[in-house]
Amino acid sequence: MKHLLFIGICLLVQQVAFAQKATVLEVLKKYHVDTAFLDSNAQQNATRYSFDVKTTLVTDDKKKVSISKYDASQPEGQRWKLISVDGGMPGKTDLNTFRKQHSLNIPTPQADDNTYKIVKDEGGQLVITYSYDPNSLVDDNKFLADCPVTLYINTETSRLERSEMISTKPFKIKLIKADYMNTNFTYSYQEQFKEYLPLKEEVTLNLKLLGRLIETTTINEYSSYTRP
Repeated sequence: MKHLLFIGICLLVQQVAFAQKATVLEVLKKYHVDTAFLDSNAQQNATRYSFDVKTTLVTDDKKKVSISKYDASQPEGQRWKLISVDGGMPGKTDLNTFRKQHSLNIPTPQADDNTYKIVKDEGGQLVITYSYDPNSLVDDNKFLADCPVTLYINTETSRLERSEMISTKPFKIKLIKADYMNTNFTYSYQEQFKEYLPLKEEVTLNLKLLGRLIETTTINEYSSYTRP
């Protein structure tokens, strides 16, 4: 009897999850929005292209500007190249940090279908929220389970314009403690291949280091997309 009850609960949960995503898909269809972006990731899409990135890192009153390139035609592990830092040649420390940052192989988190919600559908804007499936996360990004995502769609152009992810409680990234994170993405749409690509990413973090609260903002600006 308990076994049958458990199966019944599982089936009910699956039906609810399907119904919630189905409702979102129906509204997207109403506005002629291509629903593929729900199952794809703009950063994943970008790896099929070559592009330039301007990265601005602001920590307290200090600012560092780096220029890098991603070449999709190169073998894996040789695609990223740091071009300059603050207008000059990158130093050894800059190169080592850059190499470590771009050698991480973290799986792309997947949405939890049970969490899709429409929070606004008026004034030419459709706003959808969802959370990540904890089972799709690993130790390096497990904190994303507490960072719901909000999608902003222009119903007049039928395009996803931006997304926002805000942490709901303090978390740790490896050994570093963070009180707060806000991530904003804006997108461009590639008409030929019908996919979204990152245009600008802005991440604000409030970190605790040696008992001191530090705010950092990282801005990545993507440009010159070409398909090799």
